[in-house]
Amino acid sequence: SGDLLEGRRVRAIYVGGGIASVASPDKLSRMLLEFKRRVDKVRGMELTIRFSPRTVGSPSLSAFNVCSYNRASLEVLATRDEFLTYLEAPQNMADITKALGYMDAFGVPNIDCEILYGIPGQTPTSLKNAAVACTGGRGMVHVTLRPYTGPGSEEVSEEDRKAQHA
Repeated sequence: SGDLLEGRRVRAIYVGGGIASVASPDKLSRMLLEFKRRVDKVRGMELTIRFSPRTVGSPSLSAFNVCSYNRASLEVLATRDEFLTYLEAPQNMADITKALGYMDAFGVPNIDCEILYGIPGQTPTSLKNAAVACTGGRGMVHVTLRPYTGPGSEEVSEEDRKAQHA
């Protein structure tokens, strides 16, 4: 990356795409520390690590604290087990609750919870409840709404989708 970034200042790093779930937290932290050491970065550079709720725990959060990340992105998707089952998500609501509790206990300063809208059977109220569930802790300050586009999404009218997103 040295040639690619030569003469540029790095403002943000986003580690997503499942890498935080697949890689060893210790190895990934060492890689991020080395990257941060080698690049010209702005003061207060944002370092975001994306988590699946099932990968959040003391080992991963302790390892990532070493590289001074300042934002976490949590792939919540939904906060009702029937929607998570419909989505064939690897997590359930107990996993999400546990992950949010760990992040709160570790004082993660800036958490973004990604929630899907437009899931068949979802209502504006259930979506609002999901957003409320994700913003109750100390560091939970962002909610990203992403439209559901998977199987069955054509069953949800544009009107219903807009009502949920409003």
